[in-house]
Amino acid sequence: MVQLLLRITAVPGHTDVLLQALRSVMRSVQVDAACVDAQVLADVDDRSVLWYWEDWSGLAAFERHLRSERFARLLAVLETSSTLPLLECRVVTEIRGLEYLASVRGVEVSDVTGQMQD
Repeated sequence: MVQLLLRITAVPGHTDVLLQALRSVMRSVQVDAACVDAQVLADVDDRSVLWYWEDWSGLAAFERHLRSERFARLLAVLETSSTLPLLECRVVTEIRGLEYLASVRGVEVSDVTGQMQD
């Protein structure tokens, strides 16, 4: 899996415009069969900061995306950031879930999930 992570800061008073632009890009990306997920979130500590990420099924599909017109639209959105945006491309070779956490802690999965609900 390959992930694209962006942190973008809106110009004061323009958070909604930036959010709409990111949502538009996100919707166009989500129709690609190789896109596993795409999301836009607002930072809880600073509402002018938006986080955008994409998960891709593989490196070839991600690199095709980087050359696409859709990605060019995302780059145009990045240029509107009031601060230097954060951009990370992460090649993920392994994903572990609750079973891994339970194994490391030496407990059953149900014990881990029970602790999370407390």
